[in-house]
Amino acid sequence: MGKKVSRVAILATVLSCTLIASARADITTGLVGYWPFNGDARDAGDQGLHGTEVGNPSYIEGAIEKALGLDGDGDYVTCPDHAAFDITEAITVSAWIKVNTFDKQWQYVVGKGDSAWRIVRENTTDNVRWRANGPTPTLAVIGNVNVHDGQWHHVAGTYDGSTAVLYVDGTANASLKCSGAISKNTYSVWIGQCSQQKNRAWNGLIDDVRVYRRALTPDDVKELLTFTATPRVKASAPQPANGEVGVNIPLLQWKPGLTALLHNVYAGTTPELGAGDLVASNLAAPVHYYAAPLLPGTTYYWRVDEVEQDTKTIHTGEVWSFITQALTAYHPTPAHSDGNVSPTVALSWFAGQNAIKHRMYLSDNLEAVTQAAAEADKGEQKETTFAPTGLQEATTYFWRVDEILVDGAVQAGPVWSFSTFLTIDDFEGYTDEEGKRIYETWIDGWTNSTSSTVGYIQAPFAEQRIIHGGKQAMPLDYNNPKAPFYSEVERQFAPLQDWTAGNANTLILYVQGRSANGPAQLYVAVEDSSQRIGVVSHPETMVVTQAQWTEWRIPFS
Repeated sequence: MGKKVSRVAILATVLSCTLIASARADITTGLVGYWPFNGDARDAGDQGLHGTEVGNPSYIEGAIEKALGLDGDGDYVTCPDHAAFDITEAITVSAWIKVNTFDKQWQYVVGKGDSAWRIVRENTTDNVRWRANGPTPTLAVIGNVNVHDGQWHHVAGTYDGSTAVLYVDGTANASLKCSGAISKNTYSVWIGQCSQQKNRAWNGLIDDVRVYRRALTPDDVKELLTFTATPRVKASAPQPANGEVGVNIPLLQWKPGLTALLHNVYAGTTPELGAGDLVASNLAAPVHYYAAPLLPGTTYYWRVDEVEQDTKTIHTGEVWSFITQALTAYHPTPAHSDGNVSPTVALSWFAGQNAIKHRMYLSDNLEAVTQAAAEADKGEQKETTFAPTGLQEATTYFWRVDEILVDGAVQAGPVWSFSTFLTIDDFEGYTDEEGKRIYETWIDGWTNSTSSTVGYIQAPFAEQRIIHGGKQAMPLDYNNPKAPFYSEVERQFAPLQDWTAGNANTLILYVQGRSANGPAQLYVAVEDSSQRIGVVSHPETMVVTQAQWTEWRIPFS
């Protein structure tokens, strides 16, 4: 790229093709929210609809891993009202439930108020009800399975616009013919309580709550049941935790498989653990003291194979790892040689053995850091973090941390490096004020007639929930079944930008699609000051269907 960049365009084309759905079960398409409750109330789906705990809910052994524990005194989880929850047509709501006691007339599993959709304990019975206001006749499907038996049950309610079905434990338990749109309301989604009627708290456990913007098929529901209810036959919950840094005590512990009788433990310094790495066999208890001396600053790998009651069936475990504490400062963040670092980075590291203070050296001059020159000396630090100021974009920096030990001795650390990136657009500076709106910088179909839309119709115009970093992202909608059959958004730079500064050689773009999208060709075009244009297409047309952030690295070459 010999000329300075004058503009960049991001384009997407919808392919003209027909997709034929296979009969394979699908539990990902149309997923709106997914709360596994494995220690918190975060949404594990792609929209970041995280819940907030109210009262004092607990997290205990669940149907899968952990579950939300509610004692019926008003504890619950609330998810803020969001357009994603305003599902008026096809829908599925599912959850695992375990009842402690039914002590109220109504008790809520999950619902959007009392006038939209919800799954509840049926009035004074031991059954559950799938209910939604709006359709005619009223969508109220009452089950006949007793769920008040101290056991886990999977419940799911579906509606496809003509039939509502209540599934219990993977089987269609009851159904109702009805039609019409489901009502909307402005209430939040509450799990374990009703946002309108506060005396309907759940007393028991709730796990793996899911909401879909489509009606799952019977096969889908069975797949969901199978996916979530697979017995835990492998060892899990390792201690030290997988990836833990700074381990000194070689005590290995784990949660055994539900049907395990004995345990075989493997450990070594390579992830390819074989027969020679067997350090304990036929252990009766899920604990092992690794007698081999742990070398400082070393990565160790280990796994536990579970032996069944017949002593012949063995379930090979996952390979876990941990890093022992080093003598010097170690495990830096950013990682050594990281070439994609923000100029506002905060540096951190793990302290070496017996260190009480740390001396920091930082410079864009390698020799200055290597020689601990005064120009690179940033002084002593009590904490294992350092936030430098004034770092330049597109620059390589070198740093090291010397450990000051209890006896005053100094343990010199290794020299690490990182390179800062040149920010093309992080979308953080746009506001809702005229002249500063995101669509006033990124030109879309309202101006270039290519069926594209940047930003939302109403403020806030930038995306502030689904973000890769910072506080905002750019929403881009494409819909182009008509000429010119492609969508383009474009930004022009004034003054021109030199993207090769600091020997930069790669353009990085983060994108997130939606699972409801069809395959499409995403591509980037860059034009320089001589009106020469380069176009690069993403190698995967399915990238626009990926409901998680994908890093796209585009070499200038």
